[in-house]
Amino acid sequence: MTADKVLVISGQHNSNDETSMDGHTHTHHISSSFTRRYQLPSNTDTDGITAKLENGVLTLHVSKAVVPELPDKEIHIQSSPAEADTAASVPADNVVQGQSSSNGNAVSSHTASATDKEHNGPATTA
Repeated sequence: MTADKVLVISGQHNSNDETSMDGHTHTHHISSSFTRRYQLPSNTDTDGITAKLENGVLTLHVSKAVVPELPDKEIHIQSSPAEADTAASVPADNVVQGQSSSNGNAVSSHTASATDKEHNGPATTA
């Protein structure tokens, strides 16, 4: 495993075969190798990777890291004094709720009302 979460699997096979026939000895040297690289997701638990070789079959177990779920965060929208008349007509339950996703990006939703559409144009959801 490299520092940038690339799993490298490599193997090598060597064999020698010697046969004698009609007073001559034939020797065969066979060698082969392979290397495979796999980019693992950023949420991989690198300490939890296990490998087992049984009957020529390599089995790898790679698990996700446990990421704590962040609680929802409610953000109330405040308006400037010039927009006080518009803000007064917006229902009190008009709030933006956000939650951080597992990759750290903010995820938000907006509850729109008919009053929003009248004062601010069509409502959008991010």
